[in-house]
Amino acid sequence: MGRVYLARDLGLDRLVAVKFLRNVVVPDGDEAARFALEARAIARLRHPNIVQIHAVGEHDGMPYFAMEYLEGGSLRSGDGLARPPRQAAGLARSIASAVEEAHRSGIVHRDLKPANILLAADGTPKVADFGLAKAIGTDSGLTGTGSVMGSPSYMAPEQAEGNARDVGPPADVYSLGAILYELLTGRPPFRGTNVLETLAQVKGSEPVPPTRLTPGLPRDLETIALKCLEKSPAWRYASAADLAADLGRWINGEPIAARPSPFWERAWKLARRRPWQAALVVLGQVFLAAVLGTWIYSYARIGEALEVARVARLKAEAAKLESDRLAGSEAAARAESTRRSAGLALDKGVLLAESGRVGRGLLWMGRAYESAAGLDEPSRRAARASLADWDRRSTRPRLVADLGFPAYNLDLRGGLGLAALGGSGRPAVLDLATLAQPAPFPVSMEWKVKAVLNGDGRRLAAAAGSRARAWEVPSGRPIGEFPAQEPAAHPDALAIDPAGRRVALVDYLDGRLWLWEPGGAKPEVRPASPLARYREASFSPDGRLVAAVADARVARVWDAGTMALVREFPPATTCRGSSSSPGAPAWSSGPTGPARSPSGTSTPPARASSGPSARRSRAGPSAATAGPS
Repeated sequence: MGRVYLARDLGLDRLVAVKFLRNVVVPDGDEAARFALEARAIARLRHPNIVQIHAVGEHDGMPYFAMEYLEGGSLRSGDGLARPPRQAAGLARSIASAVEEAHRSGIVHRDLKPANILLAADGTPKVADFGLAKAIGTDSGLTGTGSVMGSPSYMAPEQAEGNARDVGPPADVYSLGAILYELLTGRPPFRGTNVLETLAQVKGSEPVPPTRLTPGLPRDLETIALKCLEKSPAWRYASAADLAADLGRWINGEPIAARPSPFWERAWKLARRRPWQAALVVLGQVFLAAVLGTWIYSYARIGEALEVARVARLKAEAAKLESDRLAGSEAAARAESTRRSAGLALDKGVLLAESGRVGRGLLWMGRAYESAAGLDEPSRRAARASLADWDRRSTRPRLVADLGFPAYNLDLRGGLGLAALGGSGRPAVLDLATLAQPAPFPVSMEWKVKAVLNGDGRRLAAAAGSRARAWEVPSGRPIGEFPAQEPAAHPDALAIDPAGRRVALVDYLDGRLWLWEPGGAKPEVRPASPLARYREASFSPDGRLVAAVADARVARVWDAGTMALVREFPPATTCRGSSSSPGAPAWSSGPTGPARSPSGTSTPPARASSGPSARRSRAGPSAATAGPS
């Protein structure tokens, strides 16, 4: 409606903003009246957030008035309108307090928008442009019925309808809410591609909640803005003062008076705006409720029928079981008992195996497999699968300890929980339960050491190269050293009697067998015959006999106390290994042939190994196996 110029007041030497009616030769009557009304409205208002008027006059027939000059521009100018939530609330509160002052003075602005909010140099907002203002409760006659005056994106629905008489303070409250909405989101609540589309949105659409456009906004600020934007004036804030007070509460961290619209209220508003769509929604819900009720009723009836059928089936099964019992179905009962026994045995075997007792677990699984032999295929398959699985697991090699040095022989005492190891340069004893070495043996021997434990695990003997030693376990106290008395000996294999009193040493290079008592008398020597060089030695479980195997397929047994020869097995016998019984060692005469004891009696054949070196078995120091040379 007018043009604003920057000018200087020569009398007071200050910058002022001079607003002229737009540059026409003959001003329009309505425009001139609105111009005069704006000047009178501003002159009546005194508020720090309303632009102040300094003078009114006429220049060359054109009316003008001079206002204070604000250096900060308007809310619309700058890089963008969006502000941080607290700053936006502070600006909106200041503007609302200025609008409330105008309402108390009987003036409705009717054109509140960001472009009409000017900013001082310190950022203080001031309301300007009262060109569309009118007195409350009066009609200036400048706005005809059906005329739409104002900015579409910020005008209230009643103002968009063109009802000038219905436009009052609630319309300014709506515009304040639109300004707050844009300060929070950076866009007005309604914005179409043209004016008509925007007006249609203002009258018939709900604004998008600000938190959807700017996630993270405080919910209370969203509630305040949406309350201002209610379609019905009765649902908005009663006055701009109430709006300013609620914004002040939020800024001070106090609970706000406004509350989000409940679901029923939003539904009622939608129904009033779109009755036909609401009627269709209600009819659809009634139809869905009817369908759901029918389905629930049918489902209940079907459930009752299924329950009746289930009870009948259970009764029939009970009657059949009773009939089988009365008829004396012993075969079925026996099969069921066998199945249960096999299942229990299988379960027990799996539990034992999972707890670490794999051997006993495999035994129980084998019993389950035998019991399931006469049962159905699924029972046999389950027992067979578990047995095969755990048998495969039990034979799979596992790393149980890292000694930190290479080991060349192992003397396992499973019953004692110990193992003797011959390593690189020293022997070691390993506790099988903790995988720790209970006693150190800090000696330096030649690189390939052989070590054995006696029957109770309290003594350890080791040999390497030209040296042999004995210690107490677990203290590690040395008992004796063999080479100190016989420097010419080079023991390659050794055995210790169950009591730990004597050690048998084999010197393969010159074919001698040494019987050494650690810490005691001088070693006794049993030289080899011209046809035999001894490879392995072993004591009987009671320690009274000692046997040796030679590479000429010869085996001899001596009395350990007197070194008198007890028995010799001739070269025709193929010596595959040796083991000890309570009486004397037993010798195998071949892979399947009978075994002979020193007294000449036959014993069952012994299992033999085929490795190139001698290995001691789990049975203890009195049982050993040796491969051919």
